[in-house]
Amino acid sequence: MLSRWERCVKNLTRSTVNTRRSNTAYGTYQKHGLFVSAPTGEVIQNQLRGIAQLASEGRTAKRRNRIDAKWDDGVESYIEAYNKLDLLTGQLSRHIHEHSAVIAAKTAASTAAHHTKLHRWGIAWAIVLGILAALLVLVPSLTAAIQKFFGITP
Repeated sequence: MLSRWERCVKNLTRSTVNTRRSNTAYGTYQKHGLFVSAPTGEVIQNQLRGIAQLASEGRTAKRRNRIDAKWDDGVESYIEAYNKLDLLTGQLSRHIHEHSAVIAAKTAASTAAHHTKLHRWGIAWAIVLGILAALLVLVPSLTAAIQKFFGITP
């Protein structure tokens, strides 16, 4: 069974990895100008430095290997680092999802226009083939000429 400390470390490590991925994606998307309300890279780096400082304080307290007031303060620092990192990750994830929604909307509009063209062509072919079928039924000599052309005997 994992101790409270070990769970914090595990979750903090997992969130740090996710934040790095989010931060990379954020940098990529920010270049495209899609995040008007997003924090700048400098603000994110400052927040990450503060989180790293709190995590460092937590690790220092853990290394003491004594459960006392300093250890409790270290655990609180670690928990605060985790909470701040979780908040930052959520904020970046929201911006990434907004970007994905914008891309999905653009793709849907493009697909709709493509489908509209296909529908128009389908309707045009249906009309042409419908007229041809009607002509074949209504004009027996045309049917006989086509059968003769293809070598079909009635």
